[in-house]
Amino acid sequence: MRDPMLKKSLALLLAGAVALVPMAGCSGGDAGSGTEQVVIYSNADDEAVQSMEKTLDANGYAGQYIFQSFGTSELGGRLLAEGSSIEADIVTMSTYYLDSAQDQYGMFLDLTFPVNTLEETPSCYAPFLANQGALFVNTQVMEEKGLDMPASVADLADPQYEGNISMIDIAGSSTAWLMVQSLVASYGEEEAEQILTDIYRNAGVHMEQSGSGPIKKVRAAEVARLLAEDPAITHVSIVHSETTSGILNDIASVARVVKAAGKTYIVDAVSSFGGVDIDLPALGIDFLISSANKCIQGVPGFSFILARRSALLACTGRARSLSLDLYDQWETMEKDGKWRYTSPTHVLLAFAKALEEFAAEGGVPARGARYAANRDLLIERMTALDFATYIPAEHQGPIIVTFFYPEGETIDFKSMYDYIKARGYAIYPGKLTDADTFRIGVIGEIYPADIEAVTGIFANYLAAHRRGEVR
Repeated sequence: MRDPMLKKSLALLLAGAVALVPMAGCSGGDAGSGTEQVVIYSNADDEAVQSMEKTLDANGYAGQYIFQSFGTSELGGRLLAEGSSIEADIVTMSTYYLDSAQDQYGMFLDLTFPVNTLEETPSCYAPFLANQGALFVNTQVMEEKGLDMPASVADLADPQYEGNISMIDIAGSSTAWLMVQSLVASYGEEEAEQILTDIYRNAGVHMEQSGSGPIKKVRAAEVARLLAEDPAITHVSIVHSETTSGILNDIASVARVVKAAGKTYIVDAVSSFGGVDIDLPALGIDFLISSANKCIQGVPGFSFILARRSALLACTGRARSLSLDLYDQWETMEKDGKWRYTSPTHVLLAFAKALEEFAAEGGVPARGARYAANRDLLIERMTALDFATYIPAEHQGPIIVTFFYPEGETIDFKSMYDYIKARGYAIYPGKLTDADTFRIGVIGEIYPADIEAVTGIFANYLAAHRRGEVR
């Protein structure tokens, strides 16, 4: 039986992320993790986790906890999808996600010890790292252009800074969302909206969107038209496998248009590389981005880029951020084979092993065929249960499949998710705004036997749902 006082002590000792909460329904032997150790999920960086571990160990808790780290959006997604079924006892996480999860599920316990925060906070969590941020200022440029020194993010809305700001994309970054949260908390929604609008104006338009999206396949003619209309466009970026819906975009037809126009071609193959054949030289791809996990089947922890050397060399000195300075990272690896900073050694070892397994399976042809067979069997079995696919067959990729709920059925995703997860499988909520859907992935160590098993669970769930035994 796990000692509930341990969690109380842990909560008092932790330091280094954003906010900490204990999970409802996870005390004692009935904890969601099913182990004797306290499971802590965190979105903190490695250095912060190391600091927390050092503090816990120094206070006598060595060996009594397990830390599991996630990206902010990944952990936020798990909180909102799994609710109180999440396999954690304590979470350190951005307060925006904590508030949303608590509003939706009431999943967090009230803290029963004093936290002495500077401002009043909800009873279920204690912030122990402020929503931090920094403005990096080039003082030489500021002086040359006669610009005032900004004292806050809100100051960047001033027209004098137009064309002199570099910032992360609010629409596509969970980290950037923390800035939005901070501005809303400080100025209220209406004023914060105006501040963000003005900051975006001052930062300038860095990206043009084609109008394609997760449910609309990118068309080469559409790209050609946009390039013809705006000759100032220098780079074209395309997502190969769109996991919001499951669409597999035709990167070959787009490549012909992009290269004919003399533009740099960037392919986001994070979820497709290793599972779908991509001929980089034939397509003229300048930069291909992928990840250590996904179709390579390693573990999350780093991304890698396959680049045309001439295109990479042209990036020298042009990066607008430290962490995304691709040339500097490549140059460092060319010198000593290392990352510029702490290397993710455990992820590299897992990646090396995953590549061995990848080769042993038969590389892209064999792995891609297995994924495609998984997809086809899944669609066959699910459509027989009246779960129709969202994406037409000719555009459906072999990575993840989006399904409608059976027509006329009112199904609660959380109930269905919990039912299926309790029987050994996990599914994903839908991410589309115009339809009520959910998603099932078919990559990883998944085989036809798994597809048969999970679709059998769906059949049992439907039967139980129709009998009124589950929601």
